[in-house]
Parts: sequence; structure tokens; C-alpha cells
Amino acid sequence: MRVTTQRPTWEDFRSLLKSGLWTVRETWAMHASLVLGLGLVTVVRGLIPAGLALVLRRLINLAAETAGQPTNVMSLLLPWLLLALGLTVAEAVSGLFYRYLIQRLTDDVDLSINTKILDHAARLDVAFFEDPRFQDVIHRAQQNTAHHFSRFIADTLTFATQLAQTITLVGVLASIEPWAVVALIPFIFPQLRFQWRLSRSHYLEEHSRATKRRWSHYFVTLLTNQRSVSEVKVLGLAPLLVEKFRVFMMEFRDQNRTLYFRGLVG
Repeated sequence: MRVTTQRPTWEDFRSLLKSGLWTVRETWAMHASLVLGLGLVTVVRGLIPAGLALVLRRLINLAAETAGQPTNVMSLLLPWLLLALGLTVAEAVSGLFYRYLIQRLTDDVDLSINTKILDHAARLDVAFFEDPRFQDVIHRAQQNTAHHFSRFIADTLTFATQLAQTITLVGVLASIEPWAVVALIPFIFPQLRFQWRLSRSHYLEEHSRATKRRWSHYFVTLLTNQRSVSEVKVLGLAPLLVEKFRVFMMEFRDQNRTLYFRGLVG
């Protein structure tokens, strides 16, 4: 069983950055208002956990300071309790807005990207579709490219949210105990490097499967298409096709399990 383990290079980072910037430009050009709304929601979702942490810290400090003054406790705590409630509501509402906007963007991207693919395909010469060198490219284009496009955007926004949350929470921790942040630094960059290598392995594995994915789809088509199923049954090809499909799927499953385990143990 083969699992891709190449080390990330500077070219990988440049390629990722180039692809990411192109995706952002294309999305902004087509759906600027939705992207702007998602950006604002991402900022809000990134700041709320730090705000809650600061409010909780203040509540604890006030509770400790007023332990012997029961008459003043509620008047001092009430504004902070209301602020905590407001931040909690804001977190829930921002999540609802995020889901609404990402669903809107997914539908719009599905329309615009698939239309562009079809327009491009209509301009290609017939020889392109008959050339064996481009069969994997054609197969990838047929696998709901717009879905992968919108998923990349959603994953990027999720990463941005988590990054903002991490930075702000580290800032809160630094204000409370600076040495704790210093102790975390040696673990941050190795973890980022590991996650990058794991993500790259996932991508390279899936990219290298295009040919086998195409053959697997072909086997399924032969066994389920009304124009071919009669011939398959007459020639007794069903067991062979099922076995070949099963071999490919088991190979993919075993490779994925290895990558999943690596992600689990870190």
C-alpha cells in the first residue's frame, strides 16, 4: 500500500498561494457581496471566544473582590453577565448567518463555475476529448468541480476563523500568563508543518487516483447502464467488473485509513 509522503517544498507553497489568490479573485469578481458578508461574519466569529474569555475573567475577578460585600454583587456583575449573554447570542446568530451565506455562495458558484466549464468545453476541438493524455483531466472536470471550488472557500473561511480565534485567545492568555505562551511556541510550528504535510498527502493521493476513479466509474456504468447491462450478463463479465471495482475501492480505503490514523495521532 502506497501513501504519498513527499516533503513540502517552496514550490508547493507558491502553488497553493497562487491557487488560493485565483480562487479569491474569481469568487470576488462573481459574488463580491457574499464574500464581503462572509468576511465580516468570519471576523466576528473569530473575536467572540476571546471576548467571552475576557468577560469570564472579569466575572471571576469581581466575584472574588466582592465576596464579603453581598449587597453590591449583582449591581457589579449584572453588566458583565448581560455582555456574556450578548456575546453568546452573537455567536449563535453569526453561525446562522454563516450557514446562510455559504449556502447562497455554494449555489451561485455552482451556477457560475459549471457554466464556465461548459463554455470552455464547447470551444475545445473534438481531438482534445479523444486524446488519452487528457482523459484524467476530463474526468476531474466531470466530478462536480464547482463543489470542490466552494468547499475550498468554506475550508479557507473555517481556517481563517480558527486562526483568528487562536490568535485572540493566545493574546488573552499572554495578558494573564505570558510564560504560558512562551511554553507553547515550540509546539506551534511543528504542528503547523505536520498539518500542511498531511493535507498535501491527502491532495496528492486523491489527485493520483484520477485514472482508477475513472475506471471505477466505468465499471459501475457497465453494470448499471441499460445499454450495456445485457451484454455484460451475456458475456458473464459481472463478477470480473465487481472484483476490479472492489480492488480499487479497498486500495483507496486502506490508503485513507493510514492518512486518518496519522491525523489522529499527530
